[in-house]
Amino acid sequence: MELRTTEVGWLKKHVYTLAMTSFVFWGAPTFVSVVTFGSCMLMGIPLESGKILSALAMFRILQEPIYYLPDTISMVAQTKVSLNRIASFLHLDDLQPDVIEMLPRGISDAAIEIIDGKFSWDLSSSSPTLKNISSKVQQGMRVALCGTVGSGKPSLLSYILREVPKISGTVKLYGTKAYVAYTKWHD
Repeated sequence: MELRTTEVGWLKKHVYTLAMTSFVFWGAPTFVSVVTFGSCMLMGIPLESGKILSALAMFRILQEPIYYLPDTISMVAQTKVSLNRIASFLHLDDLQPDVIEMLPRGISDAAIEIIDGKFSWDLSSSSPTLKNISSKVQQGMRVALCGTVGSGKPSLLSYILREVPKISGTVKLYGTKAYVAYTKWHD
């Protein structure tokens, strides 16, 4: 949740930056021209047509780089957030190689076998995400995971994919498995 709050903060800054960019883009040339020529008049510098046209041309040339500066700053900020996420992911511990026993297909009639499994997304948590899980899925069997919201259905699938750390128990996978995530196909 903290990451989402940070992301919303960055998105708000991005939108405010875009709004300020538009304001500066459309208002700056007029503002700079008025301030420059007003200052020249107050200081008594004579305004000649050559100087005025040169100054206006220079202001026009500088308008585009000034317009892209906030976008560049915003992109740098977004890149920083992305790099921090990648760095935190790369600093995570490696997956335990012995979490699941990968066995060849055909040595058992089972496809997946879980014996007294206890799993947790956070190993330092006092209560595991899933506990006392025992199940045997036969080869060719179709299985539906049913349960209330928050009962751990995706966590069980994530464990079989070796994404959730094992606290205890035995899991055996016979052959290879594929996972296709649910995608909503209608509104």
